[in-house]
Amino acid sequence: MNHVMIAVEAMGKKTTAPLMVVGAVFFDPATCSLGAQFYTRVDIESCLIKGTIPEGDAIEYCLRLGSDERAKLISDENPNLWDAGGKFYDWLTANADDLATLGAWSGKPSIEFSILRRSFSLSFDGIPWPRGKEWGSDGIIALGMHFGLEPLSTYQRSDIEHAIALDRAINQVHLLFAAQRAIAQGGQL
Repeated sequence: MNHVMIAVEAMGKKTTAPLMVVGAVFFDPATCSLGAQFYTRVDIESCLIKGTIPEGDAIEYCLRLGSDERAKLISDENPNLWDAGGKFYDWLTANADDLATLGAWSGKPSIEFSILRRSFSLSFDGIPWPRGKEWGSDGIIALGMHFGLEPLSTYQRSDIEHAIALDRAINQVHLLFAAQRAIAQGGQL
């Protein structure tokens, strides 16, 4: 498979926001099938050491989380930015048909890809896919809605408890598949 849907959680929406979680799933738009899944938290302190800057509303949001979820955010088991990025790169390399032609998708590409790009540049040479191969699923989903797609009817969850970023990535792929079907059934454009 050579398409991957990526979702991130960060402490803000700006490029400089600390990366907290990466969730991703490979998919094949031709067969509407899912492939390998990825999920990792990231040690926030390792991001702050690299110069990232959390936003106030994100800090307030994190403080409002339940004690179990807050504990997961600051767990000593969370890999640092370098290790989390390495795990993600290794997973991409192991599962992509070809990194040089890998299509990276997101439901919020302008936010999520800019945060990922910055995070990768802090520890690596940059993102492992071609920049011209970054796409947003939101436009296709909006077009599918024009042809009758009902987005809430497609929601799916991963098997990992509290894996919101992975759940979002899986949900975006299912929405993309549903949009494809709605557009195909809606006639020629």
